[in-house]
Amino acid sequence: RNAVYAVKKGLEVVAFDQSKEGKKKALKLADKAGVKIDYRVGELPDLPLEGEIFTAAALIYAHFTPQLRLEYHRLIGKLIKPEGLIIVEGFSQQHIEYQKKYPNIGGPRNIGMLYTLEMIRSDFDDFEPIESSEGEVELSEGSSHIGTGNVIRFIGRKVK
Repeated sequence: RNAVYAVKKGLEVVAFDQSKEGKKKALKLADKAGVKIDYRVGELPDLPLEGEIFTAAALIYAHFTPQLRLEYHRLIGKLIKPEGLIIVEGFSQQHIEYQKKYPNIGGPRNIGMLYTLEMIRSDFDDFEPIESSEGEVELSEGSSHIGTGNVIRFIGRKVK
C-alpha cells in the first residue's frame, strides 16, 4: 500500500519484502491503481542495491528479528544519499501492553522485534532527527489491525 501511494504521488519506488505473497499482493494493488512498482523479494543483503542511490527510504511497520534489525537498518542507511531522509513508523516496545487490551491490534508479539526511539536513533546515527516521537494511534486496517496501539515515528536527514 505504501509503495503504491508513493508512486501515485510521483515518486520512483523500489520496494522489498521477504515474502512472495507480499509482492503478489502489492503488485495486484499497483495494477488496480494503474501504477507500476519495482518490487523485489529476498533478504536485503542479497538484493542488488549498492551505493547512495535513494533520496529517501521508508520503513513502515517493518519489524525485523533482533539479529537482523541493526544490520538491515545500517544497510538501508547506506543506500540513502547525503541530505536524504529515513522515515520509520513501527510498533514501540510499549505496544505489548496494548496487545493485551486489543488482541486484534496486530504487530509482533516478540518484544525484541519492537522499537524504542533510542534504538532507532542509534541504528540511524548518521541521520539528524527531524521528527522523533512515540504515542498512541488508532488502527483500523483490515481484521488484523483494529484498536489502539503504540508506535514510534522517526524522520531523519542524513548528515554523514
